[in-house]
Amino acid sequence: MLPPELDQPLPRRVYKKEKTDGGLAVAAILGLVFYVPLLLTLIVLMSVSLLKMNRLITSGHNVSAIVDALSVIKTKSGVSHRADYSFALPDGRRFHGTENISVSDFHLLSTGQNLTAVYEPSEPGNTHLAKYIQADRTKLYRLTDMLCFVLIGAPAFVIVCSIIFVRRQRAKETYLLQWGTASRARIIDEKQIRVRFGFRTKLTCAFHDNTGRARTTTCNDLPGLKGLLFPADATHPVNVIRSNPVVLFDPCKPSRSLIYPFSMMTCEKPAGSAKINHPGAPPRTQKSAS
Repeated sequence: MLPPELDQPLPRRVYKKEKTDGGLAVAAILGLVFYVPLLLTLIVLMSVSLLKMNRLITSGHNVSAIVDALSVIKTKSGVSHRADYSFALPDGRRFHGTENISVSDFHLLSTGQNLTAVYEPSEPGNTHLAKYIQADRTKLYRLTDMLCFVLIGAPAFVIVCSIIFVRRQRAKETYLLQWGTASRARIIDEKQIRVRFGFRTKLTCAFHDNTGRARTTTCNDLPGLKGLLFPADATHPVNVIRSNPVVLFDPCKPSRSLIYPFSMMTCEKPAGSAKINHPGAPPRTQKSAS
């Protein structure tokens, strides 16, 4: 038999549970906890590189360097042409540097050829090829600006997408609770899916729509049973569905279906109600009774 709270005249009375879906909020918060420090670290590293490059431009000294080696490095985006060079200071100390160069310069240069490099007198290891220093600084500025924009915009984007997802899910659940046709279902598959912080239960139920066609629907966001310290009791959502599997579907579009009970909404249980043969859902533009 169907749950008594679904045995109401259409539209059924619906209310929100006090407990909201915290899983999505927790996932978003944890994502930001890992995401924000990573972006901040990248921005700090880019800022340090920019400071070093600015010091080279404002107070750097030019020096004649010698090409030690030319190489081609394979990367995920293609190939990178690299030049290894070295230079000596008047006090006899020698420093080495490595830099990416253009394809044309790679074919024009040869080992032992002279290049102009820039170094910082207080930190001679901070060196750069004079030809590429302005262009590389511009690239770093653009990359840093992009990371700052992502740092500010991405959390807002994640929050907005989460709100849209939750509201769409709640609207779907509300509509099916008010106007959906209830059908007895049969669990045909049950899996325990490992997630980052435990397990979730995936249930697949088979049911028949208003035309008698066999259909299936799946629920992925049920609490997991595996790994619990104590056996789950009869009030566990998975056990509730196991005891009386029911699917609510839209008669106008039977593929729009959900396994009952939902995680965010429920029907208001009437004091006493007899089983009613529901005539079907009215047009979706009709407002539901409060």
